[in-house]
Amino acid sequence: MIKSAQKLKFHLKTFGCQMNMSDSERVTANLGALGFERTEEENEATLILFNTCSIRQKAEDKVYGVLKEWTKAAGLWWIMEP
Repeated sequence: MIKSAQKLKFHLKTFGCQMNMSDSERVTANLGALGFERTEEENEATLILFNTCSIRQKAEDKVYGVLKEWTKAAGLWWIMEP
């Protein structure tokens, strides 16, 4: 378990099939065992994770879309295209 004065929080976005959902549940359990708390708010997270399926183009496109939104909101340049 990680010792910290501030509770470590993570935000996990899952894109893709049921296997991805299952993997995300395992990641959540493992991070919880390390002392992390899951949050649905990206701006509260000290760690942001993407779990996606690169086999299906739609899931991959969604990840790129979210990354573009976040970089724009942060005032950063987007230089990567899918």
